[in-house]
Amino acid sequence: MKKNNRQILVLILAAVVVAGGLWWSMRDQGELENDLSGSFHFHPDAVMTLDWRAGDAEFEFRRKTRQDAWTPAVEAARIQSKLNILSTIALREMPVDVDGPVTLEVEFSPGNSWAGAFDGERFVWTKGSMKGRGAVLDELNRREFTGGRFAFEAKAWQWCPKRPKEIVIEAETGTIGIRQDGIDWKRKTASGEKKLDPTAIENWLGRYCSDRIVRSRDLELFPLSGFGRKIVFVFTDGTTNEFSMTDGWVRISKDQAIETANMAKALVELTSIPD
Repeated sequence: MKKNNRQILVLILAAVVVAGGLWWSMRDQGELENDLSGSFHFHPDAVMTLDWRAGDAEFEFRRKTRQDAWTPAVEAARIQSKLNILSTIALREMPVDVDGPVTLEVEFSPGNSWAGAFDGERFVWTKGSMKGRGAVLDELNRREFTGGRFAFEAKAWQWCPKRPKEIVIEAETGTIGIRQDGIDWKRKTASGEKKLDPTAIENWLGRYCSDRIVRSRDLELFPLSGFGRKIVFVFTDGTTNEFSMTDGWVRISKDQAIETANMAKALVELTSIPD
């Protein structure tokens, strides 16, 4: 009798192991699309392909299993943040005729995919199990999609690839000019010019010359007005970098603005460096 009980226990344990293996296999194959208790529309780990189209640009990222890195190479967080939003936003019925500058498709397994579009405010699923359902995204979530053609750029950003010798800032109180004069650094304002602590300037350059792009905005697809306050960096070889700012965005080119981790803080510190 005891022997039979042991055999039954072994069989039960074997069944549990097999079932667990099948579950993970289904997960890797993308079969967990809807097997998640209602808090998710799909599991981000179930997505094996992401197609992203913005304007005239198209990106296709693939992986064979959830453990694999995406190809072509991309910072995984750039994809993960978007999948997290798509899988959890509260959906309601919406028309599928969305004229969106950004469209995308997520594939869970061959022949099993969802497609959707974003028009600047609304994201609507246009194909798949959630077709005809969407959401008006809040400002923070919209920013993950208004990156458009720049949505997958690397996070590292170096605004001073060469050594700066002059920085001009348009502040609310007027223009502030900070320049190197021999071994000295000087700050010029409407009230005159004063020497600055050179060590403080060098420390500032060391801390903030490299920054991190939190997210980008495609200004051709999603225009943004109000760029007025300018910052100009003049380098020792005579070349310059010129940026303008509005509401936390830094415009770095005609078509691209970025939200950085430290630029606003860096400018406050720079204008506050003691004489």
